[in-house]
Amino acid sequence: MARYAVVLDACVLVPIALADTLLRLAERDLYRPLWSTRIVAEATDAIAEIHPEIPPEQVRRRFAVMDDAFEDAGVEGWENLEHTVTLPDPDDRHVVGVAMVDRADAIVTANVRDYPRDVLGRSTSKSYTPTASCSTSSTSPRGS
Repeated sequence: MARYAVVLDACVLVPIALADTLLRLAERDLYRPLWSTRIVAEATDAIAEIHPEIPPEQVRRRFAVMDDAFEDAGVEGWENLEHTVTLPDPDDRHVVGVAMVDRADAIVTANVRDYPRDVLGRSTSKSYTPTASCSTSSTSPRGS
């Protein structure tokens, strides 16, 4: 199992091609993906808003398949940490809470500016855009 743990923010789970690419990298054991039920709920809501033609059951199935494929990806117990984090967008604090609970090495997000380095430095995570994370995946530490 990969030791390099990465929280996938909701915004990178919405576009199917991007989510598929990130999850295929995780299948290759290049990193261990992490998310919470709140991250999945945000992604589900965004998909419903952007693509109202997609049946809700199909969207729920997509995330259920992700949970089945990555059984250790779901992070719990972040709720108490959420309020200890100060970010430009308070709605993003739960993502850092997830990273803190599971000691994630990185957060992959399309909103890097919402995760300042000085805040993330305290939680030991770094934020990366999807492009940067894919281009650096070959240099990430790998588990055996």
